[in-house]
Amino acid sequence: MPRSFYDLARTNPDDTIIAVLSNAYLRACTDDLRRAVGQLRDPQRLTIIGPAQTDPDLDELVVGVAAPMRLAVGGSLLALNVRVAQRLVGLVTADPSTHRRSHLRALAGELAAAVPLPTPRTHRERMTDDEVKAFIRPLAVAGPTSATRLLRRLRDSGKSCEQARFKQLFDEISLDGHC
Repeated sequence: MPRSFYDLARTNPDDTIIAVLSNAYLRACTDDLRRAVGQLRDPQRLTIIGPAQTDPDLDELVVGVAAPMRLAVGGSLLALNVRVAQRLVGLVTADPSTHRRSHLRALAGELAAAVPLPTPRTHRERMTDDEVKAFIRPLAVAGPTSATRLLRRLRDSGKSCEQARFKQLFDEISLDGHC
């Protein structure tokens, strides 16, 4: 079994090699990947799917993955390179021209372009602890409720408070016997 990309390319010069690598692995494999591409009959058949602009010598081999692509493929940032690779490989066909890096790069560009624009964050007015407590007291006294429900009402009113801070203030009021 080949133990490097170079050996894999040397023993399989007509095959397609798609390496899905994190930044750290890409740096560790740089020399091996540079040597491997020279062993393939069609250098376009070696593609790295991972972070772009890690090494100027490898940029031409990389189909760059960026954080916003997560919206198109789902999952966590930790698994983003793998999810993008799965999507791209799922789009190739038996036609060998679809295995070329240029084709995979075009597909990745379409994927990135399909990512919905982020929704603008609503600007909310920040509140002091005393203001938050003054908001909580009358609503909490009105009947059983949860910190989550009250925080939603606060935010819907155009005000803001970080969730953990709100919960802490809500609990303080509950312990003081004000609800």
